Amino acid sequence: MTMLGGLQILALGCAYFFLLLFHEIGHAFVAEHFRREILAIDIYGVIGVCSYEYYEDPYEESAIAWGGILAQLIVLVPALLGLFFRINLVSDVLNVILVMFSYFNIMLIIINLAPAKGLDGYKAWGIVPHFYHRNKKRWY
Repeated sequence: MTMLGGLQILALGCAYFFLLLFHEIGHAFVAEHFRREILAIDIYGVIGVCSYEYYEDPYEESAIAWGGILAQLIVLVPALLGLFFRINLVSDVLNVILVMFSYFNIMLIIINLAPAKGLDGYKAWGIVPHFYHRNKKRWY
């Protein structure tokens, strides 16, 4: 078993910070699409919060919740490709970053999609019925 060195631990912390930041930027990007004012993006150690202008629209709230997950998927794909093509063997630091952006990222996506209050899944899974009700006139 290999112990992590100081540079690897620094890379791990930075990669986690940027993963949280990308997630919150994903929320902000979708919120701006719906013309919501972005009030702040805050990172508090192990969690992040995107604050935006709120008004009651369940469909938009669901879409904004998915924005963070989509941002994580954008980070996930190149990281998985990097692992597939074994570029993680170039350096231990790159390996730590790719593991954070791939395997750990997948774990965060799964946890965040749990339908529990305070997690994105609480609002995100509501998009299916909202999408159906919003578009059923187009389909019939």
